[in-house]
Amino acid sequence: MTYAPVVTALCRDCGWPVPVAEYRFDPVRRWRFDLAWPDHALAVEIEGGLFTGGRHVQGAALIREYEKLNAATLAGWAVLLVVPRQITSGALSALLGAYFAGARVPKDGPASVERRGFVSRSRWECGE
Repeated sequence: MTYAPVVTALCRDCGWPVPVAEYRFDPVRRWRFDLAWPDHALAVEIEGGLFTGGRHVQGAALIREYEKLNAATLAGWAVLLVVPRQITSGALSALLGAYFAGARVPKDGPASVERRGFVSRSRWECGE
């Protein structure tokens, strides 16, 4: 399943930039992001199949995925990793809202993002 239409609708509703689906960020390696905001150097990778033995839990595929993510980070991209249920639960909305509002992970760690109210439990809250 492609989640691009869902995330695109979310972004439009919240007044955020609309992502580009399957954005090729490295033409030599032909690497793509599931969703990207090239003008903001932001990408979302949706890690499907974690609970069903899919590609993202197999050793060789993980090594390739880490190579891609490390290259993206070194090239200046912020990459958010999510599983499909985080798209429908509101967690991705909260992360995008925090990112577009200029928030970054506090020094006391990623868990504090939820404690500080960035993670929304509503499906369609705009992560404010």
